[in-house]
Amino acid sequence: MGMSRAQVKEILGENATEDIVDRLLGLHTNDIGSFKSKISELNAQLEVFAEQESELQALKNEKMSDQERLDATIREAEAAKRDYLSKMARVEAREIFVSAGLSEDEYTPLLDSVVTEDSELTKAKSQAIVDVMSSRLAATEKSLREQLLKNTPAPPDGEQGSEVRTITDFLNLPYEQQLEMKEKNPEILDTLEQ
Repeated sequence: MGMSRAQVKEILGENATEDIVDRLLGLHTNDIGSFKSKISELNAQLEVFAEQESELQALKNEKMSDQERLDATIREAEAAKRDYLSKMARVEAREIFVSAGLSEDEYTPLLDSVVTEDSELTKAKSQAIVDVMSSRLAATEKSLREQLLKNTPAPPDGEQGSEVRTITDFLNLPYEQQLEMKEKNPEILDTLEQ
């Protein structure tokens, strides 16, 4: 995309005469044309080199002995096998992460670090990560549960099944029991329903 006359004038400011703007735009247009022709030349050369490379590979294959062709085929097959094993291990790792409840966004960053050509090793690494995450989750849940239970007020002493849930229930208790509950939990009135 070329520069417009207005852009050139804006860059040059007050000193931009029509002659200077014309010359700069001419140089700019010539540069662009020159670059486009060089790109075309390079693309043509690239096509020629690709054809030559293809011909060289065909000649090389013709000159190969049967053993060399067999070795090349074996190398290609081994590369394909490694690729297949890695892809299969990746699927197995995903399966372990998904069965553990992880979303794709959560497990994707882990895949490259656990996937190998060895399916059993990949499964072991994936399961180890899931086990660590599960144990941390269980520990966090346990800690949270303990914290919540610690902050939960003790039920009032009294008859079996009598619970104070509302302010009315609290006010219907004997005065001594109200005082005792207030001493045990000074914020009890804030926690009761209206």
